[in-house]
Amino acid sequence: MLLVGGKRPRRAPTALHPFGYARERYVYSFIVAIILFTLGGLYALYEGYRKISDPRELSSPLIAVAGSVPGSPTSAWCRGERRGLLCRAG
Repeated sequence: MLLVGGKRPRRAPTALHPFGYARERYVYSFIVAIILFTLGGLYALYEGYRKISDPRELSSPLIAVAGSVPGSPTSAWCRGERRGLLCRAG
């Protein structure tokens, strides 16, 4: 589709389109982006369903550690907020 979007805007201007067809390139690029994001989202939903429906043991404990580390600062911030403390830098 991007190949079509690259060739069609090269057409010469006509009476109906006096400024040419250059904007068609953006339309085709937008359509391709929508298709890619849709397919990516559908694949993510499929993988999520597959992982929930057929759980497996972790092959490496490093995965569990890597998954819990990003949540640590968030949970520490929430504990401080519950006590009425504000985290201020400086």
